[in-house]
Amino acid sequence: MTSTTDYQHLQLEQQEEQVTIILDRGRANPLGRVLIQELIDVFRNIQESESVQGVVLTGKPGYFSAGLDVLEMYHYDREQMHDFWSSFIELKRTLVSFDKPLVAAVSGHAPAGGCILALCADYRLMAAGPYKIGLNEVPVGIVVPHHIFELYAFCIGRRQAYQNLLEGRLLSVTEAKACGLVNEVLPADELMYHAQHKLSHYLSFDANTWRKSKRNLRAQLIEGTKTYTAEGMQQSLDHWFLPSTRARLKAIVEQLGKKAS
Repeated sequence: MTSTTDYQHLQLEQQEEQVTIILDRGRANPLGRVLIQELIDVFRNIQESESVQGVVLTGKPGYFSAGLDVLEMYHYDREQMHDFWSSFIELKRTLVSFDKPLVAAVSGHAPAGGCILALCADYRLMAAGPYKIGLNEVPVGIVVPHHIFELYAFCIGRRQAYQNLLEGRLLSVTEAKACGLVNEVLPADELMYHAQHKLSHYLSFDANTWRKSKRNLRAQLIEGTKTYTAEGMQQSLDHWFLPSTRARLKAIVEQLGKKAS
């Protein structure tokens, strides 16, 4: 397995056959181009590793991940944006197809892309606190692709996913637990212990049986990751560069800039 020094925005901690991947980019772990590629690389490495059999994915206290890095994305031209979307779709494909146990320890806020990372896990535990999780793409000006709806619906049901997506709802930890978006809510200082305990439980089963079962249960999700067409990509790009979308994004970028300063 690749050592931790090979990653700019990830920390890896291995204990026997378990690895904890800690997102480590700034205060809020925004998903920029480099971090997305590092996540693709590390999960591909672990998929092929004989020494690592399961993963806990977590962030920093207060932030699991703030989602896609809008500050970075806003300045991309069309070609750069195409490459960025392609990378993020490949990350989702990699995580959905990852057949070893994956537990998400959601350490804080997880909107949009951060929520998508958590949705790809087999089990989600979230720190108690004033945190929000959900898919708020519509208010930001991003069109929700069908494959994202299917992932969300896989976890919380189609009707709830439909309503949440159209309203761009961000849920409190209590609301997330109630609808099944997260499986457990725990004090922050107990989060990692319980996440590792859950991973150990998964690893107590016969590995071949568990992994083949996971692939079967996710067969439609995995197939759905292959259906995002070039036409769909072009439609997403066209919408991203509409004047109305750019105006909304500009307002968000300016607001984020004020917070940063």
